[in-house]
Amino acid sequence: MKKVFRKKTAVLILCSMILAVAVNCPGLFVSAATVFVSDGNSYDEGYIFIGESHMQIASFAMQQDALGNIPGLDGVRYSIFVDSSVVANDRGDPGTFTMSGNLFFVYEGTERTEELQKQISKEYIYSDGAGKQGGAVQKIHTIIDTNPNIAHWNIISFHGANSALKGSQEIADYYVASYRNWIDYEFPDADIYLLPQSTMTKNFKVFCRGNEDVFNRTLEAAFPDQYLDIMPFFWEHYPQGLSEQIRRGL
Repeated sequence: MKKVFRKKTAVLILCSMILAVAVNCPGLFVSAATVFVSDGNSYDEGYIFIGESHMQIASFAMQQDALGNIPGLDGVRYSIFVDSSVVANDRGDPGTFTMSGNLFFVYEGTERTEELQKQISKEYIYSDGAGKQGGAVQKIHTIIDTNPNIAHWNIISFHGANSALKGSQEIADYYVASYRNWIDYEFPDADIYLLPQSTMTKNFKVFCRGNEDVFNRTLEAAFPDQYLDIMPFFWEHYPQGLSEQIRRGL
């Protein structure tokens, strides 16, 4: 029963995130350093989302009240504070994003430089099950280590949009191998969820209508208990796809 609750809450956060991103928030292209801190409150559940540039957008699109509570999501608190304490971009704008609460987003940044290339590469989610880790895995461990006040973690990977575009079985198998190591070695006490790709690009209809969808089919077959099929929700709210949002700058 408890796992059903966790999964339901993870899905609600995801749906809230998709609606906020698709409707409210333009793309933000900035150099970034993400910093994760504890707010000192006790939580039964924590939620970590991993992705590509859409995670940076989502981190600012989430709607929360003055206390950090997200409307409609009981027990989920989120805060992000932006300053220049670690990083500023070339224009001098703040680029340090400090997160706290029990909801976190993992990303590097969306400047067209090394940061973006790092977070969109398949190596970002890599784990060999023996200590070699990609950047996202390192950040997840940092979040968990700096938030001992959170009893249980739910890790939701929304990563792979650029990899899915290649339609490669080899790349899909690469993700499967790493995610197995997430489950067995990196985060054995967490619940891991995997999301279909690619929902935030102009190629959405190609990959989520079942045409040459090697990436998603492979993940779903390998992880039937972890794979979250969000397509019914998406097509209910956006039957036309995201083409209009893309034209507006998403």
